Amino acid sequence: MKKPYLLTSILLTILLLVPCSAYSGKDHDGEQEKNWKESSYREGELLVKFLPTVTADSRKKAHEKHCAQMLKEFRLKDGYLAHVKLKEGCSAKDGIKQYAQDPEVEYAEPNLLIGSHMLPDDTHFTSLWGLHNTGQTGGKPDADIDAPEAWDIARGDGRVVVAVLDTGIDRRHTDLAPNIWTNEAEANGRPGVDDDGNGYVDDVYGIDVLSGGEPMDLNGHGTHVAGIIGAIGNNGRGTAGLNWNVKVVACRFLDSGGNGTVDGAIACLEYVRTLRDRGVNIIATNNSWGASGFSEALYDAIGAQQDILFITGAGNKNLDNEVVSHYPAKYYLPTIISAVATDHLDNKAWFSNFGKRSVHVGAPGEGIVSTLPNNQYGLSSGTSAAAPFVTGLAALLQSQDMLRDWRSIKNLILAGGDATDDMSITTISGRRINAHGSLTCNKKPLFSLLKYSTAVNIPATLSAVSIDCGTPVAPVTLRTYFSNETIELRDDGTGPDLAAGDGVFSASWTPTRENEVLFIGSAAGSEIVAPPLDIVSSVLSAGTVGAQYSEMLIAKGGVPPYSWKVTTGSPPTGITLNGATGELSGVPSTTGTAPFAAEAKDSNGASVKKTVYLSIIQPLVISTQSLSGGAVDIPYSDTLTATGGKMPYAWALSAGKLPNGLSLGGTTGTISGSAVEAGSFDVTIQVVDSASRTDMKTFRLAVIGIVAQAVPFGTVGTAYSQQFIVQGGIPPYAWEVVTGHLPVGLVLDPVAGRIHGTPTSAGSWDLTVQVLDGNGMSAAQTITIPCYQPLNIVTPTLPAGKIGMPYAQTLSGSGGRPPYSWSLASGALPPGLTIDEAGRIAGTPMNAGSYSAGIKVVDENNSTASATVSIAVAAQLVIDTPNLSSGLISRPYSDDLAAMGGTPPYTWSVLSGSLPDGLTMNGTSGAIAGIPGSAGTFTCTVQVTDAASESAAAAVFLSIADRATAPELSIRFFSAPFAAGAGKV
Repeated sequence: MKKPYLLTSILLTILLLVPCSAYSGKDHDGEQEKNWKESSYREGELLVKFLPTVTADSRKKAHEKHCAQMLKEFRLKDGYLAHVKLKEGCSAKDGIKQYAQDPEVEYAEPNLLIGSHMLPDDTHFTSLWGLHNTGQTGGKPDADIDAPEAWDIARGDGRVVVAVLDTGIDRRHTDLAPNIWTNEAEANGRPGVDDDGNGYVDDVYGIDVLSGGEPMDLNGHGTHVAGIIGAIGNNGRGTAGLNWNVKVVACRFLDSGGNGTVDGAIACLEYVRTLRDRGVNIIATNNSWGASGFSEALYDAIGAQQDILFITGAGNKNLDNEVVSHYPAKYYLPTIISAVATDHLDNKAWFSNFGKRSVHVGAPGEGIVSTLPNNQYGLSSGTSAAAPFVTGLAALLQSQDMLRDWRSIKNLILAGGDATDDMSITTISGRRINAHGSLTCNKKPLFSLLKYSTAVNIPATLSAVSIDCGTPVAPVTLRTYFSNETIELRDDGTGPDLAAGDGVFSASWTPTRENEVLFIGSAAGSEIVAPPLDIVSSVLSAGTVGAQYSEMLIAKGGVPPYSWKVTTGSPPTGITLNGATGELSGVPSTTGTAPFAAEAKDSNGASVKKTVYLSIIQPLVISTQSLSGGAVDIPYSDTLTATGGKMPYAWALSAGKLPNGLSLGGTTGTISGSAVEAGSFDVTIQVVDSASRTDMKTFRLAVIGIVAQAVPFGTVGTAYSQQFIVQGGIPPYAWEVVTGHLPVGLVLDPVAGRIHGTPTSAGSWDLTVQVLDGNGMSAAQTITIPCYQPLNIVTPTLPAGKIGMPYAQTLSGSGGRPPYSWSLASGALPPGLTIDEAGRIAGTPMNAGSYSAGIKVVDENNSTASATVSIAVAAQLVIDTPNLSSGLISRPYSDDLAAMGGTPPYTWSVLSGSLPDGLTMNGTSGAIAGIPGSAGTFTCTVQVTDAASESAAAAVFLSIADRATAPELSIRFFSAPFAAGAGKV
């Protein structure tokens, strides 16, 4: 069960302005010359970057020279960055001036402060709409990243690692614990020892650059970010991250109040790079923090993170990053992906920064539910929440294909998203991320201009992203309209191009003409740099007498916004021009065409005039009031009519859908055909006259029909019910059987449309059921109702079997719908016997006894019947007389033969030979009795036969002695199974 949400909302902003112009460093579009406010840096501390050739000894001497103490040194890809503390009484401004004069120093800057701030939020947002939006929060269905569809393809992989640089992570959270990265060498090592030799002591789950301890979250922000990336999914609790399986390593550099400094962020980046260099598969860092000022040190540290994506938010001040910069989102580096926050309506979130040339993609960022410390959950809004959606998608893409590098992952994120109106004007890609779209990306080209300049005679960098899914699309060419110059942009990692093969193509260019028009593009798309100010509008759409009119005059080029005015002539009577918006609006009262001159002026004072034409005509009106009803498979025809305007008319379906089988005649306005589906269809019809005047009207077309459905069979003596369902038409409905007959015992309810009753005979009945609606429209359906006798097992009592003798009997059934399928339902058959699907019990019994088993039969209708059968198995029949006594002549004699096994009662007979004269054998009891009349030794074969006609025989030797000699009587037996009637032992 989901736990109650603890509602909170966190947004991060980095305060990064310091008053100091004594900056020494590279030129990044002049950003380093922005002023810094006194409150946005740590007084007495600097970040100093030396030239790559400066030795460690020289660096140490430089710090001593400038009265500074080095606190920490970071190794960047092209040199060393020192975090230094100035001597007491030396301000950051003074320190920067001193270092700026040192020829061995590339740049020096303050140690900027980083902070977090709460943004109030609506506590009723409690659904994970960003993953799967059904409108549950009042938003737009499917304005999400299609996570369920993506999870059918990939759910993450524990071999993929992402780093969260933030306030730490509550690794004990039940929705996060299994996905927390663990440094096994440190976990199994000695406390206080750098067991894996990576330079960090006891970094079991990451590092805390503030305290040196475990990176536990004392704020909640980092835990919230981690949950979006990788909360365990499908575990019956809490939330689900985009990755159900991933490893998240924490680096804490923001304190419990969400505050930190740039040196802490750089320390985290260095740690991540160390892990990557030592084989940890870190594919991305999540950086849900930002700044409004430029830091050369942070820029260099991010640039050193080769092969690791740096994912961040655009900022939360609703500002254009091309006008008011926000970092690190605006850093121009290959591995950066910056995100705009979107809301549940698929719009840019009201607070989110944006940037058509600097912010890459949109992601859900308003009212996002995720994990919080102490096994809590809560809502957060901000680009801080948008960035981890992108980081999570990066990890998901890596899990789908472990061979993907950062280039293809980044490009799949950008190209695989959903294009939206807001993103088209606020992001590079024009898209909000879609996990399923990225995982299944195919033929989704993306082209977007990143950097350009039209400043004459000033060298500039041109760059554009040109990709199709994860693949760069070349060639990319710039063509100038006036000077007819052609430049090819390259993605080879040389010159102004920062990384080879990343889909960003670059070139150097020096414009030579003012107001040049630039055409830049590839097979993935193209863009045009805006031309000079011009009025696009010329011949306006016509207005209608008595109807509200509104049309915007459109201008392009220049610097928006524009102001408008009429210079000569005037609009038609009743129409006025809004000087601020350029909207022509009002209710015209007379017909005619009014030419007038309009002037547009941009915010820089440039203006342009143009004569535009606006015609007012009589209104065009669809006069048809309603459409007649129809029925499935019945020919239909109804013609729409209109008045006003200028004939001929053209008719078209503007919205909705006609029933399949019906179509609208474009020149006649006739809806005709035979509908093949039932229902109520709302359609909007548009009529256009020869002067392009239009009118639209919405109609409801009702087509009655009976919903096709399987009709169940009936069973004699069992209650039956079948409900028909009608679509379309107008209640009330009346039902009847129009052809054929119902099975005996069943009736059709004329009001409810339900066949019910109890069938009394078997057979198959074909009939047609018709429904009539309140408008007299009818629909019919022909059905067949088969009825069957109840399924029964009719096999009589089964015969007995004998041990070692083959046995076979076939069961039989009646009723139901053959063929039947037989099986053992309970009990057991005699060992050695089995039953097959055809109902045949066969085999050779192995043990004697009486056995009962439950037998089940199933027919084609899946009806069942059961019965218990009994089978007796007897032992083998043998003669079991131990000895016969000898006899004396003329003396009474009596002895009994005995048998065992078989099926009693037994019958006895002499098969061959003979008994002594005077003796006879009882055929029922096997007793030999009488008065012997002669002496001697007599041999005969006796046979016993049981009730199942099985026989066994034995040879008998019997001696009758004379009274004087009384010889000893000797009897020998042998016995064997004997087939009835064989006549031989």
